[in-house]
Amino acid sequence: MPPKRKQKAKTEKQSEKDKNFLSMKEKVLEIKRNVLKAVELMLEENVSKNWFLENCSKLCKQDYADVIQERSIEHVCGYPLCDNPIVTVSCFYIVCSICLVVT
Repeated sequence: MPPKRKQKAKTEKQSEKDKNFLSMKEKVLEIKRNVLKAVELMLEENVSKNWFLENCSKLCKQDYADVIQERSIEHVCGYPLCDNPIVTVSCFYIVCSICLVVT
């Protein structure tokens, strides 16, 4: 009988690990959804300064680079708070002359 108890204890531990793993995976997916939503909203015009400052902490360097690149593709300044159009497009990210230049 003791081997069955050990086996049952192992399966309980394994199921607990599986539950923890799934909950962590769900948290990661939720964070990724929030980041994607923030990136998508930064592509829009008229981004408010307060919203921008609150959501910048959600982004990593690559996420922000994606925002700049997507805005440049749309011929809009890469800085989300600036809606000025850009005239020339180079192979690097463009930010209008009023804002910072990011290469």
